[in-house]
Amino acid sequence: MPTKGRPPINKVPFCKERFKEALIAKGMKLEDLNINETADVSVKTIRNALREGKINPDTLDRIGKCLDVNPDYLSGVFDANAEYYSFGNKEEEAKLRSLISVSDHPYIEKLKHDIDIWDIIGSLLIYNNVPGEKLDELSREDLIRFYIEITRCTRNTIKKYFTPLQYGYIESSIPMPPEDEIYHMD
Repeated sequence: MPTKGRPPINKVPFCKERFKEALIAKGMKLEDLNINETADVSVKTIRNALREGKINPDTLDRIGKCLDVNPDYLSGVFDANAEYYSFGNKEEEAKLRSLISVSDHPYIEKLKHDIDIWDIIGSLLIYNNVPGEKLDELSREDLIRFYIEITRCTRNTIKKYFTPLQYGYIESSIPMPPEDEIYHMD
């Protein structure tokens, strides 16, 4: 017999402690999210999620965007990582958890994680009339050099037009994608 209503949603964890920290950091109260156009989430929905410890991923994303915090922070992903990397040592786990800060995990971190750099590079090639397949013809060394050069050029152009506070630039070495990502071009 078919069921009525909406299909069940696979909910994700919702960490009460991290949610409260994010509210405090933003200088907001729970009720502020109810009227905020960005979140568009009712107080009742949030209270139910806090009580249940689980939330709809889309709702979590809207809350994260409103609070300018990575939804993974709100769902306790970083806490789970602290537990995993402490290898059962509770003292080490507490130390690792104490290093987790809402200010270190802005919403843009989530957006960056969702980007496939190779899709962007492929689009740039196509925009410049170079078929994407040409990327496959590069040797591994040339591919790495190309990635480094295009990243440097992009960062230098961004630095030319935006101040560090506008785009969150942190002086660092150019991150290389994992080796399996370098050769994922199918």
